[in-house]
Order: sequence, then C-alpha cells, then structure tokens
Amino acid sequence: MSSSQDHTDDQLPAHRRLAVAVLAAGGTYQEAGEMSGVTSRTIARWMTGPEFRRAVSDARLERVSQVTGQLADLSVTAVDVLRDGLDSEKTADRLRAAQLILAWSARMHRDTDLEQRVLEIERLQGIRTDSTDDGPPEPAQPQVLHPDGDGPLAAGDGDDRS
Repeated sequence: MSSSQDHTDDQLPAHRRLAVAVLAAGGTYQEAGEMSGVTSRTIARWMTGPEFRRAVSDARLERVSQVTGQLADLSVTAVDVLRDGLDSEKTADRLRAAQLILAWSARMHRDTDLEQRVLEIERLQGIRTDSTDDGPPEPAQPQVLHPDGDGPLAAGDGDDRS
C-alpha cells in the first residue's frame, strides 16, 4: 500500500475502513453498510466526501495492482504452456499454440505502439512531460478565446470590469 493510502486509512474510523475494504472488493453499498453497521444511504453519503471516496479509490487501485502482479506471474506459466503446445504430438495442438502465440505477439506489439503514440501526444500537448511518469496526467488548462475569434485571450484583453 502506498504511504498516502496508509495515512488516509489511518484517519478513518474502523467501521469506515471496513466499508472501504468491502467497496474496494466490489461489494455493494448495501453489503458495505451491513458489514460496517450502517445503512446503504450512509455509505452513499460517505461516498460524497472526498476523504472516504479517495480511500475507496486508493484501495481499489491497490487491489488492481495486486491482481495485475498475480497475472504477470501467471503469464510466465501460460507462455510455458504455449511453448509446450508447440511440441505436442497432435498437429491441431501445435497449430493452436502457434496461432495463439502469433495473435498475442501482434496484440502486444500493437498495444505497445499505441501506448508510445499516446505518450508522445501527451508530451507534445503538455499533458505529460516525462514518458516514465506513472501518475495521472495533468489536466489540460482551458483556453479562453478572444471575443473576435483571433485566438486565445491574452492578459489585458477583453472586459476589464471588476
């Protein structure tokens, strides 16, 4: 868990931390309420608060990270199974293993290429300056257009009323 999540979770009372855990695991408001001794309406109200909502979001991200790690570990075994399939005595098994390997290789190449393109676009748009940054992209700053349509409003242009 990240230290910011630990800090947020430590600030929540035990019954709210329990609700966070239930929601992060995919539970409903009803289930979270039952486990933490409150109603589903109370859970819904808690979700409107930034601290609780952030704790649920952080806990969900942590679960996704854990599952992603487990899948990455299992993928090594899956590749070994495909490799073994290439050595099968049955032609159909060898063919199926080869098809899967080629299909996944093409998909991984395409996904990697698309990711690199998106990162470059974000860098060029000033949304992201470092392609190794794992944090969320910075929101784009809205531009206020000049009333005559000649581009962005510069300082001192437009209506100076206070």
